[in-house]
Amino acid sequence: MTSFSASRSMRSALALVALAASGCPLLAEDEFQVVRREGGGAGAAAGQTATPQGGSASGEGGSSADSGEAGAPPDAQGGAPAAGGETQGGAPAAGAGATPGAAGSTCADRQLNSDESDTDCGGNCEPCEDGSTCRAAADCASGRCADGGTCRACGLRLTSTESDCPAACTRCLGGTCFIECDNAGLCKDASLACPPGLACQVVCSGGNSCANVTIGCPNGFPCDVACSGRQSCESTRLSCGTGPCGLACTGEAACNLATMTCGSDHCEANCDALAAAPQLDCGEACVCSRCGD
Repeated sequence: MTSFSASRSMRSALALVALAASGCPLLAEDEFQVVRREGGGAGAAAGQTATPQGGSASGEGGSSADSGEAGAPPDAQGGAPAAGGETQGGAPAAGAGATPGAAGSTCADRQLNSDESDTDCGGNCEPCEDGSTCRAAADCASGRCADGGTCRACGLRLTSTESDCPAACTRCLGGTCFIECDNAGLCKDASLACPPGLACQVVCSGGNSCANVTIGCPNGFPCDVACSGRQSCESTRLSCGTGPCGLACTGEAACNLATMTCGSDHCEANCDALAAAPQLDCGEACVCSRCGD
């Protein structure tokens, strides 16, 4: 009996020495349960070593020092969890990293800005319609930036909204100033200037009525001279402006020795067979048509 008790005491002592060597604190009142290791491997049945019953591995009654202070594991993209549950290094939050697109364009904001030549057109925006301000032909849908910096298709005949009729006009009708030389020699040797801001028509219907006359056309608006009397526009000098310009010679020898200097817009001379053709200087006209063309 004594031998058995000594042997049992020896085994208990060896067990206590083994537990002490494992680093676990020993208290006199603790009871211990030895967990048998399976298969002689490094881990126990549940991956645990001998643990005091009723206590934690730290011996302080709390959670293990290794169990929670590291927080949640890193996210799949390698970023550490940030405050509020957002992940640093993960996908950007909504609205972050947005790239400027069409919404940032100035071509539809109803303001004249950026390199626009007129509001929301020209420059890097869509070409402008006729009547808009331009700096170059590329600013205009018509491909033509007329003198004065206005988009205007070649030959476009503008209509004036002027209500007053200037003294230089015989009469005005529908935004057009009429200068009428309908009697023989009525305007001979005179200098006729069409007023600005209006389309102009000079009517030379009497014989020699506009002979040796200088006629100046307005800028931007149409200017037409009709020579229907005999030698009515002989030696006449017509200087076109920056609007469409026309000379019609229908009377006998009506435009004999006459000259026509074109502007930058559509310039055209039309002649009957017996009217004689004027000398035509096309200049920078966007279209130039001589008699017979």
